[in-house]
Amino acid sequence: MKKILKALIITIILLPNPVFATSGFLRATTIKECEGTLYGQHGSDNHWHIAIKNENGSYSAKGNAIYNDPCPVDNKSNDENNNENNSENNEIISNDSKNNDSSLKEIIINDEQIEIKDTMEFTTTEENINLQISASDDNAKVEYNEINKLELGNNIVNITVTAQDNTTSKYVLIIVRKEALNSDTSIEIKIDDQLIEFNDYQASIEVKNNVEKLDIEYKLGSDKSKVEIKDNENFVTGKNDVKIIVTAEDGTTQEYIITVTKLDWVNSIIKIILGSSIVVAIVAFVKKFIK
Repeated sequence: MKKILKALIITIILLPNPVFATSGFLRATTIKECEGTLYGQHGSDNHWHIAIKNENGSYSAKGNAIYNDPCPVDNKSNDENNNENNSENNEIISNDSKNNDSSLKEIIINDEQIEIKDTMEFTTTEENINLQISASDDNAKVEYNEINKLELGNNIVNITVTAQDNTTSKYVLIIVRKEALNSDTSIEIKIDDQLIEFNDYQASIEVKNNVEKLDIEYKLGSDKSKVEIKDNENFVTGKNDVKIIVTAEDGTTQEYIITVTKLDWVNSIIKIILGSSIVVAIVAFVKKFIK
């Protein structure tokens, strides 16, 4: 008998957890804490007691027996916590899987592609434009202030691209509208009250030998155009080219050439005679005599 008791004592001492589960103590495996109080079970019906931890690591029962679990598991709360955790995890996973590309793919204005930069500039003379803006990622959202009518000067378009994960990038597009300049280079020219007819911007006339320059009258197609006349002086006998250059407001130029044939003295006299009233009278008399 002494040998059995001695063996039992040695076995208890050698146990790794020095918590006793005899009839006067609570079973160590049942100890749990809720709301700051320790509880444990013992007895054949597994009832509960408040647990008091001893210096040797064992737990003693205190107070009356408790026959319901003093720390029931709140399944609903646990489910909510689990669901919340799962939701947070899913959100993290979902956010990780979403695209963070908030860059611009292209900007097209009136069929002209613009180089993508943080700040861009486009110049036009048109009052209305066709503006197309697209993001690199098809799932990203592009927002910008639409301009229905361009004012003269700077027109600012603020562009925001929002990626799937809510990453945003901002861009500025400056559309500069300049006043449209006139390109009209037309001109009406009269010499000695006779309107000059141009064919492919060239015309020809004859003048007497005593003419040194043309007396040119002109009317421009636009009052914002300018005209320059060259080589209209010191005509020589024969051909002389008078150049009339019209420059429009936008810088467009057009050259008109009048080839002036200066007659010699003989042909000049003949031309004077043929153009005189005496010749006209003689011709009329001859016609009357023939009749």
